[in-house]
Amino acid sequence: MNWDAAGAIGEIVGAIAVVATLLYVARQMRDSRAALERQATVGSASMHAQWRQTIMANTDLAKAIAKANRKDELDDEDIILLTTLADDLFVAGVAAYANIASSGSLHDAQAELEYMAMILIANPGLEPHWSRFRYVVDAVSSEYGAGVDSCLTKIKEKASPHA
Repeated sequence: MNWDAAGAIGEIVGAIAVVATLLYVARQMRDSRAALERQATVGSASMHAQWRQTIMANTDLAKAIAKANRKDELDDEDIILLTTLADDLFVAGVAAYANIASSGSLHDAQAELEYMAMILIANPGLEPHWSRFRYVVDAVSSEYGAGVDSCLTKIKEKASPHA
């Protein structure tokens, strides 16, 4: 075997090694992205579960939500409880959305918008807090605020007897 043949074989082996390395890196990136998506989804579910646990553990808070939903007059303590709960909810929601959106999972990001809209529909007493807190949400992600508002509009249109 001459040196030209050995060099050609070396180039072929090197090219195969480069292709194999690129395939390996591509697979690792795909696996890493999938893990990031799962982690973001689990983080979102955990934040919302913690928010619900807060309500279930605090009967005064649950009563304040019920009063706000009925549009009853709220006392100062109710207002503080409800404002704090709403702020926690919206911070958790926009953080979850940002985590999910950064993972590249558009489906889960849309689900996060729809979930927040459903919470606001189920708890109309929280909607004024949503309006008040929008500037903070928009500072983190204007896409999130607009997305929740869009979902709210769509849900309300579907529920309307004139739709």
